[in-house]
Amino acid sequence: MPEFHKRLQKKIKDFEVTVYEVDSEETDDRNNFEEYLVSKIKKIKVFNDLDKYAEMLNVPNVDAEFSKKLKASIIETCNPKKNPIQAFDIRRSFVTEFLSQLLLERNYSCVFYEEADKKIHVDPVQMEKHIPGIDVTGIHFNGDAMKFVVCEVKASKSEIPCTESPRLLKDIKKAYDLENRRLTKEILRYCDKLKDKDDKVFSKVVEFLLDILISKDDREFVLSNIIFFPFLIRNNNDIVANGDIGDYALFGEENFEGSTIKGIIWSFNNDIDTFCKNIWNKALIDV
Repeated sequence: MPEFHKRLQKKIKDFEVTVYEVDSEETDDRNNFEEYLVSKIKKIKVFNDLDKYAEMLNVPNVDAEFSKKLKASIIETCNPKKNPIQAFDIRRSFVTEFLSQLLLERNYSCVFYEEADKKIHVDPVQMEKHIPGIDVTGIHFNGDAMKFVVCEVKASKSEIPCTESPRLLKDIKKAYDLENRRLTKEILRYCDKLKDKDDKVFSKVVEFLLDILISKDDREFVLSNIIFFPFLIRNNNDIVANGDIGDYALFGEENFEGSTIKGIIWSFNNDIDTFCKNIWNKALIDV
């Protein structure tokens, strides 16, 4: 896997932003990195369960050629179409959210259980739509202590500040505002996905999350158990070259009192639209 190099860590007022880069020249690291993304796409349930679809007919000894054609038909049916607006392309949102998971796993002690991942368990109908709610949810570990991860992800190749900055701020504020129940709904969904798993770690996670739900009217307690990651994937060399974190200037004007919030910029420096499309196509070649 590639190593994430911390290039900058600066504050806008009280809001801290960390900028990372990955060495693109390291061929082995890049191949491992791309294979990680390919493997995540292949784990999406609708693609991972192709072998089971032939059993729907309850016919013994299904012809291999028929099964092959059926799989190809299902892939074609469920494969998201190119959206005329790149930012709304589902393939782009899936891959960028998997990218955020990779960095947070490696550098921030976050765990993203596939059993509770909305993208992994998306159904054929939802494959054409943006999945509602918080982009990425998981668990942050600090020894035995846990926090619920709230990560909202945007990607942009525009100038600084990027056009996605206001949208990213809006999404984080919706999660921070407990009145609208966006956060508690995600916690409840997470519990529901893990509650029947026969695993001691899952049991501890569910118990931790249920404590938050029970105490949902205690704002201070809830926020103390959440870690927010506004996450930007950027194709703009000026960020590192000029030490420019102006993408997060709007965040410095906000008050996220009582919360732990860490702004992240992945200075990706590749065309994110082309990258996501190529990774997606590569993943589905041999599923």
